[in-house]
Amino acid sequence: MGLRVTDFDPLEVARQITIIEFEMFKAIKPTEFLDQAWLSKEKEKLAPGILSMTKWSTRVLTSCSFFRDELSSISLTKTAVQVGYHRARD
Repeated sequence: MGLRVTDFDPLEVARQITIIEFEMFKAIKPTEFLDQAWLSKEKEKLAPGILSMTKWSTRVLTSCSFFRDELSSISLTKTAVQVGYHRARD
């Protein structure tokens, strides 16, 4: 069996997610927020950074729902709570 999120320290998982998301956030240009560019027909051209973060969030949420059967596992639930705790503190 491959690696599982419970194989890692929750603090380190939180750090890595934060680093990934910070790099994505830094790439967003201020103009992407103007006039809700991410909703326009030319959103790929006008708001690529916002779209990238949106896709990332969707992948994370999809991954969480993919493992929903495992969420009943106490260790996975504990890890998820710890990761959330560490991310909220930063």
